[in-house]
This record gives sequence, C-alpha cells and structure tokens, in this order.
Amino acid sequence: MSEELDPAAREHLGKVAAARYEATTFMSAHPEFFASPENSQTMLAYMEKHNLVLNAENYSYALEKLKAAGKIIPAKEALAKMSADEFKEFVDKNGFTAYDHAGREYKELPASYLQESTVNYNRKSGPVGTMRQARTAVARRESSDFARTHPWEQGRKITKAQYAMLDADHQSDLHDWLEENNVPLKEVVR
Repeated sequence: MSEELDPAAREHLGKVAAARYEATTFMSAHPEFFASPENSQTMLAYMEKHNLVLNAENYSYALEKLKAAGKIIPAKEALAKMSADEFKEFVDKNGFTAYDHAGREYKELPASYLQESTVNYNRKSGPVGTMRQARTAVARRESSDFARTHPWEQGRKITKAQYAMLDADHQSDLHDWLEENNVPLKEVVR
C-alpha cells in the first residue's frame, strides 16, 4: 500500500531536489571551492544579505565576490602551493588561537583543515572512507583471485534493507540476472 504525499510535502521535496541540483551544478563548475562549514556559511550569509536566489549562477557570483574580498578559505591543495610566508600570513589571518604545553599562544589552522574527512568534496568520485580503506579496496580489486560477482550470483540472499540500498546500476544488474536465470525476486531477497 503506497502512501500519497500531501501537496505541501511534495512541493517541499521538489524544492529540496532543486536545491541539491543547483549545489551539485555549482560544485562541478568550481572544483577549487573548499566545501567547509565556514565557506558554506559565508556564502549563504552573503547571498541572504544581497537577496540572491539559491541557484548555481548566484553561487558562482557570490564565490567570486567573496574570493575577491578574501573571505573564502582555499582548498587544501591551494595551501600546499603557498610559500612559507603566504602560509604564515594565511594562518595568522584565518586561524584560531591555541596554546602550547607551556601556555604560549600561537595560531592554528582553521578547524576545517584539521578534520580528516571521509568524503572528499573536491573530487567527482564517490566517498571512499579513509585512505587505508581505499588502498585496501584497490589492492583487493587488483588481486587476481578477486571475483567481481554479486551475492545473488553466488547463491546468497540479500536483505530487504540491502536491496533498498542498492544503487541504480546494481539494481539493474540484479534484475537482468533475475530475468536471465528466470528467478523470482523473492528467491534472492529475504
């Protein structure tokens, strides 16, 4: 029994999907943008202050204005290209105050740079987890005994939750396999 969404909920979902589309379009057009909480808040505050509609074109406009004003912190890759003096100036301007073991004050990088993210927002590839997990996955894929088979091809059943979480490609693979082998879905999903 499917439940119908009321018109307000349907409209809200449409707005959320449109906002996600605009953000994705902006991010793909500006891979140099460091998607940190600070940068996001700065961009949204600027757009709200100037009554800009949240679309990719206005995100780009706000980014250019804020970069010119020096209010957007650069991506980690840009930090690596800075000279020592530029880096020190950046940390002094954008960092936060910290104290060493002797109580002496110094500047630390902004918090966004200190957190190890499991998602690399500046890349088109999907989230990989930690670097160790990524290396393990690559090594497993490259090993000669790694079989690229799905659980249903090995005679194992998957749960309804696992079925619901399959991406479109895997769902398509599953349904193609079911059709080729004349197997009903209930035989594969428990």
